[in-house]
Amino acid sequence: MSRSRILTVALVTVIGLAAASPLVGCKKKKAAPPPPPPPPPPADPFDGLSLDPRVQFPEERNPASPEMAQAVADVANALASGNGGEMRGLLGEGSSGMLTYLLDNGQWKDATASIEIVRVCVLEKVNDSSIRVGYGIQDASGAYLIALSGSNTSGDWVFEGSPVEWLTGSVASEFDGSSLPMPMLAQAAEEYVPPAPEKEEDDSRNRDDDRTRPGGFTKPGIF
Repeated sequence: MSRSRILTVALVTVIGLAAASPLVGCKKKKAAPPPPPPPPPPADPFDGLSLDPRVQFPEERNPASPEMAQAVADVANALASGNGGEMRGLLGEGSSGMLTYLLDNGQWKDATASIEIVRVCVLEKVNDSSIRVGYGIQDASGAYLIALSGSNTSGDWVFEGSPVEWLTGSVASEFDGSSLPMPMLAQAAEEYVPPAPEKEEDDSRNRDDDRTRPGGFTKPGIF
């Protein structure tokens, strides 16, 4: 075999071996791990919400959680249905005492019997565990606004009456976005002491005046 032939065979052999063997010092690059899956979308606070047919809870109120949404709705449901027992379970000590007084003297029944609409007009977040809620109450004679403050420090929402500007209108939706003052926390926490019984001659007064007279069910801040 000629010298040139021998060199050609040797060169082909070397090149073949090099192609079949990985280069020294080169490692196969590992594939990048797949990206983590996207976080699940937040729960819709209105999903599965239980509402009385007379309750309006616009989505733009934007409650932070389904639990908050249901607690706000539960108060509205109790108002719309006039269910004093249900309402009592949602109130703190101070407002619960007021409710007992209203139930005993019949004012709760009188104030809730004609309710046509309860609308969540305001829902303000104070902090992670406190909210203020404004409810528009509508009946055949018009509408008015009441307010409650809610707190959740033990896993359950509890509500107390809160002061609010005395507003009246034709329909509950007129109070959407109304300003709610900060509740007087110390006063709200006090146990309610029922007023002295009214004189018998006062019983003949028109119940329609209850909305503006001191001590009426819908007077701001007493509930």
